[in-house]
Amino acid sequence: MPLIPAMPRAYTGQLIRTPQISSVEVIHPRDFASYVNASVYAVWKKFAGDYDDVPSRDAMLPKPVAPFMSHISLMRWAPEYDDYEIRFMGDAHVQAHGLVYKPGIHLTAACGATPQYGRALKRSNDQARTHRAPVAMRGLLNDAPDARSVRFEAGYLPLRGEGEDVEFVLNVAVYQQREGAWPN
Repeated sequence: MPLIPAMPRAYTGQLIRTPQISSVEVIHPRDFASYVNASVYAVWKKFAGDYDDVPSRDAMLPKPVAPFMSHISLMRWAPEYDDYEIRFMGDAHVQAHGLVYKPGIHLTAACGATPQYGRALKRSNDQARTHRAPVAMRGLLNDAPDARSVRFEAGYLPLRGEGEDVEFVLNVAVYQQREGAWPN
């Protein structure tokens, strides 16, 4: 799948009304509907090689996925806290969540106002890290009252640090705005 260097847009399909309840499904990354997510996963697969080795952070970031950086966040596993440290958060995540997280803040602290959402993010990161394999999902959201998006598709891609251990999780996601606009 060729990569186009132009900056992609967020999900622009048919508007979906805010659902009464959330509905999230786990998918295989090869089934990504989003060009952004499929492209970042293709880069991950390229560096993973034929044996699905976990690529290093330095191989993936920033140049190979530069056109998609607004849709990427990067978390570093902090075993001493059993938590993830936010290292980078792209603009699409900031718009969708309505918050700017300074690098270095832990995931549980960043999601303090919505602990259920924070636990779900941690579980997704944990699964990608411990299984050394991508995790992908899509769905409709209504559980987080402060959520600014209604539909999402996301991938959690494990990355090695300097050694063989998975030290980072790269999250790539696209979001659809609630009622067609980001709330103020």
